[in-house]
Amino acid sequence: MNGLQDRFPLGCTVRRPSGPQWLSKVVGYYSSTFTPEGLVLECIAEGALGQVHVEPAKRMERVR
Repeated sequence: MNGLQDRFPLGCTVRRPSGPQWLSKVVGYYSSTFTPEGLVLECIAEGALGQVHVEPAKRMERVR
């Protein structure tokens, strides 16, 4: 998972480039049968602050 951690280091800000968009920070990683590279995200957008969700890394892009 080292490549994933290089692309999305803990604490970096990410967003979905399409569909529902919200700014989140990476707080962890996961892997499953159908999602070999997944991100655990904490929302930093107003109105959803602190909500935690998981997303496949391929759906996310790094903001900063």
